Amino acid sequence: GCDELSRLGWDERIADRTHALDLKLIGKTTGDYPVATDALPSAGQSDVNYTLTSTTATPVEISANGGSVRLMAYGAGANASGEFDLVLPGGTLKGTFDAAWCAEGREP
Repeated sequence: GCDELSRLGWDERIADRTHALDLKLIGKTTGDYPVATDALPSAGQSDVNYTLTSTTATPVEISANGGSVRLMAYGAGANASGEFDLVLPGGTLKGTFDAAWCAEGREP
C-alpha cells in the first residue's frame, strides 16, 4: 500500500519476496515509451527495473534492456494505466498496470 511506499528502503521492509516492477516514464502524455538502451533515458523513453524484495538481504534490481511501456491514461494526482512488453536479461515480461496515485511514494 501507499503507506508502505512512503519511507525510504521500502524494498527491504515490505513482504519478503514481493515482485516489484518499477516503470519510470520520461513524459506524461499517452503513447509508447521505448525502454532506453543506456542508463540515461531521455524524453519519450522509459527506464524499467524488476526487483524481488528481501527482508534478509539487499534486494537486487534487474533492468529491462528492450521493449516498451504504453501509457494509456494519466491524470495529475490520479491513477495511471497502460501495458508493458519488456525484454529482461533472462526472458520477457508482458502485462498491464493500473497504478494508484501515491503522493508520498519514494524510491527504495
